[in-house]
Amino acid sequence: MTPIDDELRAALHGRAQSLAPAPDPLAGIERRAKRIQRNRIGAAVAGSALAVAAIAVVLPTLQSATSTTGPRPPAVASAEPTLVPAPVSYALDPNDPWEFRGEPVDEGTRATIQREYATRVQGAEVLVTPLFAKVYEPSQQLEVVFLAEVDGSFRWGVAVSTESGPDFRWDEELTPQAVSLAAALPGDEVARLLVVASPESSAAFYGFNDATEFDDMAKLAPGVSTRALEGDPATDLYRVDLPDGQVILPAPDPAEAPPESETPPVPEVLPANALDWSRRGVVDPELEARAVSGFAAARGADDSADVGHTVLFAGDNDAGQRYLLLQAWLDEGPAYSFGWIETPGEDPQPVLQPVLADEEQVVAILLTGIPGRSTDELVVVPAPTTGEVLYRATAGEQYRPVSTPGLDGVALVDRALGADQDELLLLDGDGDLDSPLFEGPVVDLLCGVKECG
Repeated sequence: MTPIDDELRAALHGRAQSLAPAPDPLAGIERRAKRIQRNRIGAAVAGSALAVAAIAVVLPTLQSATSTTGPRPPAVASAEPTLVPAPVSYALDPNDPWEFRGEPVDEGTRATIQREYATRVQGAEVLVTPLFAKVYEPSQQLEVVFLAEVDGSFRWGVAVSTESGPDFRWDEELTPQAVSLAAALPGDEVARLLVVASPESSAAFYGFNDATEFDDMAKLAPGVSTRALEGDPATDLYRVDLPDGQVILPAPDPAEAPPESETPPVPEVLPANALDWSRRGVVDPELEARAVSGFAAARGADDSADVGHTVLFAGDNDAGQRYLLLQAWLDEGPAYSFGWIETPGEDPQPVLQPVLADEEQVVAILLTGIPGRSTDELVVVPAPTTGEVLYRATAGEQYRPVSTPGLDGVALVDRALGADQDELLLLDGDGDLDSPLFEGPVVDLLCGVKECG
């Protein structure tokens, strides 16, 4: 071996001794496995979840593999941070999302948000999963951060409960591998920042003016923080500390918040017997317009008539039928219950029913001639605040519950062709069998203006 070989060998040995050993891969695998298990347990309790993020700046806290000078000082943002990929170990996976945190969201509230959001985005298939919820004390309104699957893609937003239904204060597309979700929401005096990140994030911080330093944010729950948006949020940043690094992102600008929810126009003066029910189901505006014209024709008026209406329920079935159940009226007349059914290959079927009774508790329509079926379908729409719907084919049978999951109290019942002995029982919200809101023959709910059945 030559002297040059000896010198080369010695140099390589010295270089190898200065390198930090590679981390144990089993520790990282074990940590991710435990996190996935926790997330799946949380998803089973609270449902699927939500999230989003933006371009991120990462300041790793781990010592460089080639560093020989000891640990780095605590990381802070530079005035011009370098944009690099964010760590994704704790990013939101919409198919296996973060566990829910905050105050419980009941199924009725979740279903209402889902229904109104489907109307907002005009999605055929929408599934809403809450991620975080808390009552905002100054307004005493429940705020729900949610994940939404819309026809196979994902969005996220913030819904605020109001007397007229949910108002969507934030709504945007979910960024792939988002490590946090940040929304600029109205505050008591100034706008406020709400950050939702992985439950395993240790803290979040806020930085003014390109973030030469960061201030604490108030912690609402594990991985959830808030603070006032002061100064110029367009140049501010926020930082999320994760177990495997720090992520710095631009603060959301209140000026970029989406417009408030659009709600269907409601006449200033409603008939005295009009129901104050919220709409349920996903409504096709073109189908709604045809139904309104159909009501005018059924009442002997033309399309130019002043027709007022609200949709009570919109639905469809696997045979391709689409239908609406409305309350509608002409000029200053009383409100009628009105059904509109469209079957492929057939003329639309208007179903004009009598004037609604004051404080009506339940309305219904019957879908007949369903392609490929040997039964009719009874659609029972109770008042939104009522309890369970029960049904029996004859008076000698036991009642059975028929409320359909995911339809906010609406019941879809397979009904024998020509049935005329079946009955319905509608309970109050407490399930009191001794004081039902409705009990009687189904035909009583299927009366037309001239006849029943």
